Amino acid sequence: MKQFALIGISKFGRRVLEELIDTGCEILIVDKDRAVVETYKEQVTSAYIADVLNEETIRKIIPKTIDAAVVDLGDNIEASILVTNYLKKMGIREIIVRAESNEHGEILELVGASQAHFTALAFLPDLQLSPHQ
Repeated sequence: MKQFALIGISKFGRRVLEELIDTGCEILIVDKDRAVVETYKEQVTSAYIADVLNEETIRKIIPKTIDAAVVDLGDNIEASILVTNYLKKMGIREIIVRAESNEHGEILELVGASQAHFTALAFLPDLQLSPHQ
């Protein structure tokens, strides 16, 4: 079964999450906002309230075998770069990150992002959302 981690549930992350919920895939979400996690916790496999700026926290929460991680930390450019790097160091193969600008996207790809996007739905067709692929 496909497994997806969504780290940060801002506007981009919400759109992705809403698309993933009905696919039958396993979904893990992480956000520092308790209200956001409470909103979605019944619709996902696992939900965590955590500060993802701590590399050890990411290592404890995100399984190394996850099929893809989607990072949406709002407009916090530095945090998205750090988390992308943490995931890459863990060996996560597919890392999709919301970028604020072309330059931000370029930096994200340099530190390990597979894809950097400005809109949530641009990459969904490429994810092969069938739970058993």
